[in-house]
Amino acid sequence: MGLIGASGTGKTTYINRMLTKRFKTNHIPTLGMDLHSLVFYTNKGKIIFNVWDCDGKEEFMGYETDIYYIRSDAAIVFVDSLQSLQKAKRFVTKFRRVCESSHIYIVLHKVDEEDIANIYSTKQFKDILNSINMTAAVIKVSSKSNFNIEEPWLLIARNMLGGDTIFVNPLRRL
Repeated sequence: MGLIGASGTGKTTYINRMLTKRFKTNHIPTLGMDLHSLVFYTNKGKIIFNVWDCDGKEEFMGYETDIYYIRSDAAIVFVDSLQSLQKAKRFVTKFRRVCESSHIYIVLHKVDEEDIANIYSTKQFKDILNSINMTAAVIKVSSKSNFNIEEPWLLIARNMLGGDTIFVNPLRRL
């Protein structure tokens, strides 16, 4: 899996929240990529996602970054503004070039911030999604408040395993 999107959209904060159950206010931007294993215990058994946390700096978007996408089953594109959604076009195009048949999910991150929560319903937001041919559901998430934090992974697992009855086992929660 690839976490992709513009710099500053919260990809690293999100994966760190998933791994440590803590929200960190201090952050050092990712250089290149970091690889993490994310484990979920579900009613269908243990699911392990190998996650590439890719930096979002546009100056590092050369062809050498394509190696992080090879054989990815899915990508989660992080956006937190109309500007980052506009920039996501490049990330989505690069990912689709390498992984034509993989699923792409959009995470609208930092939705606990009022100005971000409101952009989802704007015509401009929907127009940008249409321009990059994104028909997938937009998943609203907040690492800070822990809102909907597991939902992207459950959606991916449901799509990959072909069932909408997959849920996290509450007795073995992360």
